[in-house]
Amino acid sequence: MEQNWNGYDAPPVSATAIANAKAIVNVVSPSPEVFPTANQSVQLEYTKPNGEYLELEVTDDAVYALYQYGAENREWKMAMNVDQVVDTVAEFFTGKVPCTAPSQGV
Repeated sequence: MEQNWNGYDAPPVSATAIANAKAIVNVVSPSPEVFPTANQSVQLEYTKPNGEYLELEVTDDAVYALYQYGAENREWKMAMNVDQVVDTVAEFFTGKVPCTAPSQGV
C-alpha cells in the first residue's frame, strides 16, 4: 500500500497494525470484514441482520471498539489483548451487549 492509496493522501497502513489484525483474524470466529483506514490502522467489522454493529480498529498498540445499535453507541478505547477481542466478539454474537470496556489486562 502506498501513500495516497485512497486518493485523499492517506498514509499506508502500518506493518505492525496489519500484523496485529492478522493475529486477531486468525483466531476470532466468525471472520470479520476487513478494511484499511486512513489512520494507518485496520478496521474489523461485524454486522448482525438486526442492525447491531461492532467495529474494531486495530492500531500498532491498541484495539478500539465501537458497538452500535440504533441510537445506542458504546465506544471504548483501550489496549485489548487477543483473548479480550475474542471474548468481545463472542459476547456480541451471543446476544450479550458489550456495554462496558473489557477488563484491562494486556
